[in-house]
Amino acid sequence: MNTYARAIVSLLVGAVGFLVGLVVATELLTPYVWPALLVSLPVALVAGVLAAGLTYGGLSYREQQARYGEPSPRTVAALGALVVGTAAFVVTAPVVAYALGLASVPLATALLFGGLPVGLIAAAVGAAVGASYAGRSGTVAPR
Repeated sequence: MNTYARAIVSLLVGAVGFLVGLVVATELLTPYVWPALLVSLPVALVAGVLAAGLTYGGLSYREQQARYGEPSPRTVAALGALVVGTAAFVVTAPVVAYALGLASVPLATALLFGGLPVGLIAAAVGAAVGASYAGRSGTVAPR
């Protein structure tokens, strides 16, 4: 699969992820937040971007593994960064939004101004850590 085909497939998966995230988040937030669609848009955007990135990274990894027997260290580091960054976001954003909700902050405010920014920061830190660990070759450099 060439680069353009991987990009098109990733964009399609990202669009589906956006739509699914939008519908699910809107339905979950409708009983609690009045403009549920407006609150769901950033959540769906993040879901679409994560789905597209993970798809592209996974397809690149798989293609290099099939073609060369093992993926390049750069691909391994990129996929590691995507996976760890996604996990950090998925864990951190709801926890922060829930904690702010316990502190009597309205749900929409807790999601948009608490969970989303803190989740993105955690994803960036997690991606950096994931890339640094996944990019190691397993050998120790001489001192």
